[in-house]
Amino acid sequence: MTNFGPWKSISPEAKLSLLIAKALVSDTKAGAIEEFLNQEQLDWYKFNKIITCHELSPSAYIFLKKYPEFIHQDELKLLERHFYANLLHLNLIQQELMKILQSFQEENIIALPLKGAHFLLDTSIYRDKAYLRPMIDIDILLKKETYHQAQNILESQGYKMELKGNREEYWLNKNCNMAFIKMLQDNCSYIVELHWALDYPRGIRLLPHLWSRIKRIEVEGNNIYLSSPEDAFFSLILHQRRFGNALPLKRACDAAILLTRYKGELDWDYMIEEAARGKMRTILYFALSQIETLFDIKIPPSVLKISGVPDYKKKLIRNLLLRDTFKYSLNLNSVYLKAHFFLYDDFREPVKSILNIPQEQFAKFYNLKPYTAKTDLLYRWRYLRYLKTLILNKY
Repeated sequence: MTNFGPWKSISPEAKLSLLIAKALVSDTKAGAIEEFLNQEQLDWYKFNKIITCHELSPSAYIFLKKYPEFIHQDELKLLERHFYANLLHLNLIQQELMKILQSFQEENIIALPLKGAHFLLDTSIYRDKAYLRPMIDIDILLKKETYHQAQNILESQGYKMELKGNREEYWLNKNCNMAFIKMLQDNCSYIVELHWALDYPRGIRLLPHLWSRIKRIEVEGNNIYLSSPEDAFFSLILHQRRFGNALPLKRACDAAILLTRYKGELDWDYMIEEAARGKMRTILYFALSQIETLFDIKIPPSVLKISGVPDYKKKLIRNLLLRDTFKYSLNLNSVYLKAHFFLYDDFREPVKSILNIPQEQFAKFYNLKPYTAKTDLLYRWRYLRYLKTLILNKY
């Protein structure tokens, strides 16, 4: 009988999703899936909603196709379509990513792939499972002084700025990235996000040594620059503080696989020092606690005892993980608001960021058009709107 530890009370469908995530992180966990399927009757419609929410459908197909006798055939066919669509998409994205990085390099622009783009090129992390990780955007980090040069290169290759209904000034002054889109045939597209920072402007210089710590690898005969493992980890966890859901299993898998790949090599002293310098201690603890709780990966006790994260907050983080990770039907706005308070070191910072949120982000949060009279009115009364969101979606 599989031991689910603190997750024993979640639904069978959520348990299967967790087993798939565990198998993705560690090959030794894959055998538990057959044992579980042999014991449980599942609602495949519910499972599909959960696994899609956690962005692990391609992985689900690889681990479940071995046991067709246990799985509804319609569900297996749906997962198979997701898998092959993702496989094709990743192949096209890798070709486009290499083309962009080469064109940047020709103009002496040092650019670092982020998140999925990083994993796509550094195959030593996901190893033979890199093709399982879904990705939509191509995220690239560069120095802000080279942003306009990089923009010109993308536009010469057929990309157009994707403002998503907002003004360009908003993206340049109140955000940390700009999206560009290139339309292809059959309504397909490439989306590239150029980042000049890893977080919203906060008046804090994050990871000042990042550019001096980059490494160079060879991919298809080309020299490619990548972030150090430690800085790549920070780029992953800082994304959880961005607008949206902080709890998808895909993001937790990314961080766990990165830690597993560089086990024994990570410079924990650097990570703890930079977390303190950049006021990232709580988000670092959140990510490490998430990894340990989900995947039974032991984090060095000295690291989990990160100074400055009080015990009460550690308890709240653990409760949030256990209560909300598999509440796939929960309003994500509520999850975001609750999680937001557990991802900053100073309680005043998340309160300030929520109360003073730019109107454009507020509009995105509530699926509104950013510059209408209705949005302007709701924005003025946003405090009551937030309160309503929390009350209607409380635990």
